[in-house]
Order: sequence, then structure tokens, then C-alpha cells
Amino acid sequence: MKIIWALAGYYERITEAEHKPPNTLLKTLMGNVRAISTEQKCYHLGRVHQNFGMKFLPETTFIHLMHQALGHSPQLATNILAPSISSLEITPWDFTPVRYRFVTQGLSDNFHLDLEPDDPQTLSTDSERWEGYYRLQLSVPLPGVDHGLIGGRIAQERQVAEQQIAILIDHDPLQVLHAALSNTNTEEFALSPSQNITCWLQPKDLPSHLQSALSVLKEQRITAELAALDEVVKTLVLTYRQTYIGATHPSHEIPELRVSDDLENKLEVLIGKGLHRDNLTQLIEQAEKYLLICSYRLEDIEIITRIAQKATQIPVWILTDFSDEVQDRVDLNMVGQSSIHPGYENSDIKKKECLQMLVQTGVGFRSGSFHLKTYISEKMAYLGSCNLTGGSLARNGEAGLLWSYGSYHQELIDYFRYLWESKTNAEANPSPTGLRIEGIRPQYRSSSPSIRFLESHTFNQDLQRELQELTKTPQEEIRIYTRSFNPTYQQLSLLKHLNYQVYYSSYNQTSLKASSIPNLHAKIILLGRQVAYIGSQDFNFGRGGLAELTYKTKNRDEIEAIYQNIRNLH
Repeated sequence: MKIIWALAGYYERITEAEHKPPNTLLKTLMGNVRAISTEQKCYHLGRVHQNFGMKFLPETTFIHLMHQALGHSPQLATNILAPSISSLEITPWDFTPVRYRFVTQGLSDNFHLDLEPDDPQTLSTDSERWEGYYRLQLSVPLPGVDHGLIGGRIAQERQVAEQQIAILIDHDPLQVLHAALSNTNTEEFALSPSQNITCWLQPKDLPSHLQSALSVLKEQRITAELAALDEVVKTLVLTYRQTYIGATHPSHEIPELRVSDDLENKLEVLIGKGLHRDNLTQLIEQAEKYLLICSYRLEDIEIITRIAQKATQIPVWILTDFSDEVQDRVDLNMVGQSSIHPGYENSDIKKKECLQMLVQTGVGFRSGSFHLKTYISEKMAYLGSCNLTGGSLARNGEAGLLWSYGSYHQELIDYFRYLWESKTNAEANPSPTGLRIEGIRPQYRSSSPSIRFLESHTFNQDLQRELQELTKTPQEEIRIYTRSFNPTYQQLSLLKHLNYQVYYSSYNQTSLKASSIPNLHAKIILLGRQVAYIGSQDFNFGRGGLAELTYKTKNRDEIEAIYQNIRNLH
């Protein structure tokens, strides 16, 4: 059994003032930075400048020096770093100018932990101090821990946790069985006897009667096969099945999921700031059979807490993007951005806390190039622009649609299942040390064509046709709401001859007149009162490879509802 103690407090980054590294040639330094960054698959020079200790130089100066070191003309070079073909040759310095420590808060006897420089729980940041949690494994000696007072405190915490787990196993065996069955990690499962303690057990850690009951439940033996079992085991199995009637446990595959058939068929338009939190919270809270979550980013602790709680009751499947290249790809899509909104500065810290929270409940993830945002239960289905971040849920102008019942709802379920099977490249399963990431081979199959839910390439083609059709009635007003505006050459040529209004927040890559709306994240295109598009895809077709989904409608009532609500974005 592994016992993890989540300590609240803050990290400190301490610079050793007396340590002075020796001088080195600028060419050598640039060569080493290039080798390290390409080894880490970080190719965008703006990102290299941020993350590899070069912020003492202005970014333009750094880029110029890098091009010069590579023998390129800055006027002809791009901002993408070619991979280094030479081996890394770093001068063997004793280069340890900083150290880290974690200081606890909220305990009656607070203490600090000296951390190794490569401790995975520290973040690569320029901040001298940041709040967070440190998850200390109580059974593993930690360097820098005083084995006197602190060691005694840790031993005491472990003893209390062991007693709490023993009581839980003895008095609530059904909860223990459910925790084991609800975890996608088949080798270990988590129990939380208190708010800050998580214990990871293997089936062999359980008493023999619980091991037997767990085996029977996993094998899904029918009632007739239980006669030969020990009475204690049989009683446990039958009581569990009665308590968790119809429970289906998460697996690596998604079964055929259906919409509840007792719902009123309706569609709700959500456009504005701060509208999505209550609606998505309701979707999560009211789910009784399953949850499907696809978000480009998972960072809002409040709503992730609700998902984690729900995951202890029903199966939850999550699609996101946790690859190492995510930040580089975001940078490539954000050319021209010179600063980061203050609300995003702690993004990595929030993301880590949210993932840890989900890990404790046994939720697994699959990763791929997903930019769409869809949240689905058997009762409701959302598609739109809202990520599960504080910015999207409170500050940004977002737009989405919320269905209950109907074929549209079912189409979104089926499309999520298609993405899970065919568009994922890695799987992350819970483990005591965090996420255990494993590569997977997708099952290649095509998605079912839809006239109302358009993937990125289909959306591009459809929009081109509708714009061409609109040239017959050029007086029709076109309204475009997008985070970034980067149309194709053909779309740009058509728009120049049409009656358009463009609203954006990030950048406008064209010479067309456009108005800026701060924090606009909605993705809406209105072609008069004839056609409307709303979903996850910006009017930005300069980037590829990301899974997107856009809803197209020619329904007059739906289009009118969108027009009535877009005022909330201004």
C-alpha cells in the first residue's frame, strides 16, 4: 500500500547568490540551447526564449543571435528552429544556481521540504514563489527531511492513515469494492480516508473475502453461478449489485451509449460571459449514467471537482491534449501575441491540480489533437467554444448550444466515441505517482458524414460554397465572431465583395476592416438570416491537424435565437 499525503503550502525558488558560473562563448551557449530545445521537441523560438533561461535577452535579440549562430540571414529565416543534428556538448560546469523547497501551511507544526532540482512536482517557472500542493509518499524516505520532528510527524500521519483504511475496509466493504471497480488502473486503486490522504492499494492488500468478491464482480458472473461461493462472499456480491443497480464501470472502450428516452426535445442557445458555468455544472450534476468530456484545457478546479465527484458514481471518459508539444502548437497559432493574460500565468499549476484531482478518483484520459469542446450526458449535450478553464467559464465571451434528446444529441455521443477509438494516440491511467502514459494504436475508421455537424475540412468547404452563394444577394449582412481571423485566399476574395462585419479578440491576419472585442472566444458565423455556424472552429483556416466540430443550421428559429443573444458579446 502506498500512502500519499497532499500537503498545502507554497514552493520557493531560491537563487544561490554566491554561486557564479564561469564565462562561456555566446556561440557555445546558443548551440547548447538549440540542442536541448530540439531534444525536447521545442522548435518555436519564442517558446525557446521563454523556457530555456534566455529571458535576460530581449526576444528579438535572442532570435537574431540564434539565426546568426546558425549562419542564417535574419531577413530570410523563419521563427521555427531546425532540429539539431549534432550531439549535445555542454561544458561540465557545476551549474546549480537555484534550489527549490516546499513550505507547508495550515498545519499545527508546519515544516519545509528541500526538493531535488528534477523533482517532477516543481514547475519550470520564473516565479520566486507559487502556491500549490506537494504530494508526499509517506513510505518513501525523502532527501532533506529532518528525521527528528518532521520524521515523527510523517510516521504519525502514516499510522493514522493505516488505521483509517483498516476501519474503512472493515466497516464499508462495498465502498472499497466500488473504488476498485471504478478505477481504469486494473493493478491499483485509490481510497481517500480523509481530505488530504490518498491510499493506493492492490487487490492483494485486501482481505481474502474482498479479493474473492472483487474477482466475481469483475468477471460479471451470473447469479446462478454464485451458489458454490462462500456465504460471506456471496452476500457481498449480491449486496453490491443491489446497491449499485445498473452500474457500468469505466473501461478502455466506450460501449454503445444512448440518450434517455423520457426527455423533452429542446435546444438552448448560450452566448455571453459567465453563462456557461451554471449550465455545465447542471449537466454534470444531473448525469446519472455516464459523462463524456472533451476539452482542449482542463483547469477550473471548481468544475473539475464536480467531475471527480461524479466519477465515483458513474463512468466518465475524458478526451484532452496532454502531449509535450501542446504549448509549442499553441504558440504557432498565436503569432503576433506579445503578452499572456494574467489569468493564464498559473495555467500549468491549475492543470496539474485538476489532473491530480481526477487521478484520485480513478479517471483515465485519452490524448489527441482535440480542440473541440463538447460535454455530454444521457440527458444533455453541449457543443461550443467553452473550455473548462476559469477564463472560459467567467471572463471570456463564449458561445455554445445545449441539446436535450433528439438525433442531434445522439450524433454527438457517436462522434465522441469515434474520436475515442480513432483519433487518440496516448492513454493516461491513474497511478500513485501521477499519470502513467502509454501509447495506443487507434482503430482507423471514418466518421459518419453529417449535414449539421461539420469537421474542420468539411466546414471549410461548406463555408466556401455558402459564401459563393451569397454573392447572388451581396446586400445580406454577414457577421463573424472569432478569436482569430485568418480566412483562406478564396474566402478572403469573396468577403471583399460582401457586406461583412468581423469581430475578433486575438489577431486579424487580413487587411479587412475588423473590430476588436476583448476576451472574445466565441466562434459564430451568421450569413444573413439564411445560415448560421457555431462551434469550436475559429474563422482561422491557417492551422491544421486539430479535431474541430461546428454546428450548421438553416432553421429560422435557431438563427433568430443566435441573433438575439450575440448582443451579449459586445
